[in-house]
Amino acid sequence: MSWREFETTVRSIVPERFSLKGDFYGWIGDKRPSSVRKVALTLDVFRDSDFSPYDVVISHHKPPFIPDFPAFVVHSALDRVDWGCHFSLARALGLKRVEFLKERNGCIGSFEGSERKLLFKISEALKVKHIRFYLTGRVEKVAVFSGCGLNYPQFLESALEFGADVFISGDLTHHTACFLRSKGVGFIDAGHGGTELPGLKEFALRLRDYFEVGFVDGGDFCNHLCLC
Repeated sequence: MSWREFETTVRSIVPERFSLKGDFYGWIGDKRPSSVRKVALTLDVFRDSDFSPYDVVISHHKPPFIPDFPAFVVHSALDRVDWGCHFSLARALGLKRVEFLKERNGCIGSFEGSERKLLFKISEALKVKHIRFYLTGRVEKVAVFSGCGLNYPQFLESALEFGADVFISGDLTHHTACFLRSKGVGFIDAGHGGTELPGLKEFALRLRDYFEVGFVDGGDFCNHLCLC
């Protein structure tokens, strides 16, 4: 497949119209593959990432540099497409009656079970090692946003309007935690990358109808030290 056919295919699976206004979508730099058979799918591109077995890379996030290999970014379009990261996160957590929040700023659905069951479901489904949370005893209406939702005002406002009992996303800040606790609302920070992985896995399944696809896990971008 030519690079133009590759781009057309990606755009048909994840249309650019789902991108947030002003968000980047498309090729990074001017490198294009001569042909495309093997595609690497990744959350992030680092300078030491090894994509040598692949013809092209599809990255969820835009790298802060121009890579020396062909790379295509989909970012918020992948979050907001009908089956994308927001919706796939809700499905991975077993939420029922899932619907999009206003302007597709996340999803909301119902959860059947206890706080403990919800926490174990997150750990099991997302394979995350670190979870920060505050819960109030109510977990029936759950709002989810893959990635940076706990630092994204539009998600917080929209989910509060829908009467969410608990918010699940990543990138929790001190001020957001204080704000949600003051509202009597629970929150669970399951990590930026962890909450986006269900959507990337679904994307990989759809890409495999056209290409050989390998998911390249860049690993955690920093080290953790517990002084307990």
